[in-house]
Amino acid sequence: MRRHLARRTRRLVLLGTAAVILLLMGAVLAACAGGPAGGLTRTSDGGDGKVAIAEQPLPPTDVQGGGTVGVGESAPLPAGQGTDASMNAAGPMIIRTGTMDLQVADVDGAAADATKVVTAAGGYVAGSERSLDGDRPFARLTFRIPAARWDATLAELRALGTKVLGEQTTADEVTAQVVDLDARLKNLRATETQLLGVMQQAVKIPDILAVQAELTNVQGQIEQLQAQRDTLADQAAQGTLMTSFALAPAPVQAVTSAWDPATVVADATATLVGLGQSIASAAIWLAIVGLPILLVGLLVLIPLLLVVRRLARHTPGPIPPTDQAGPSAELPSAA
Repeated sequence: MRRHLARRTRRLVLLGTAAVILLLMGAVLAACAGGPAGGLTRTSDGGDGKVAIAEQPLPPTDVQGGGTVGVGESAPLPAGQGTDASMNAAGPMIIRTGTMDLQVADVDGAAADATKVVTAAGGYVAGSERSLDGDRPFARLTFRIPAARWDATLAELRALGTKVLGEQTTADEVTAQVVDLDARLKNLRATETQLLGVMQQAVKIPDILAVQAELTNVQGQIEQLQAQRDTLADQAAQGTLMTSFALAPAPVQAVTSAWDPATVVADATATLVGLGQSIASAAIWLAIVGLPILLVGLLVLIPLLLVVRRLARHTPGPIPPTDQAGPSAELPSAA
């Protein structure tokens, strides 16, 4: 009897489990077939970085009158935005900067000639500064020179001076940075297009506000990255060169420039102060170190001298010599 009840119980448990599994499978299939009508989610397919918003496909939307773009598609890039292929075709993007110090016979004339050279190359003057070094004129101009004419323009500028006092140039490649910015901009514009499509389909105010906040965030990132890319592209398209123009030193000034009375006075004063410091240092050492050593020496030497003097007083003097033969004996008289 007990075995019969156990078998029936097992059969009921198996049938119940099978029924539950069938119900769950039916619910899952129904959910996949129908899907929620108004839910908004944000997922990533992990492939090309595109972001899909909404759980059901949306009808294609018009993007700035340039055709329709589906939610899962990428928006076309605006004109002027580079891609990896166009970047490779254009070559590496290099930012060139430099300085050049020229010695000239006429500062104003040389500055004017340099401006003409840069303008003829397609560049322009980005800044200028003129001043007097004593009674001698001095000028400093900042030029923006097209990258294609950089080396040729620098050669022409060197020819304007009687002597090149100094020159320094640097070249920093930013191709990888621009490519990275282009990729990020492409993904953000695709997300922007999808958000615009979702906003057109949203009917509930909370959904509209959520999409609007996300859209504002994405558009702010696009503007920031676009500004960075434009700055790099402008710096790579035209290098920056700061050029200074100065007159050659006069002969008398060149001879007397090595002697400066103020410098001599300063050196003499410094020597006197150093001598005084040395004397003061010696006095300090004598007061702190020498006097204690002298006192200790006196305390040891004075008692020693007294002892030696006392011993010298009690020492007997030398014994005077005496006649060992005694009184002389009288010699016998001769017979």
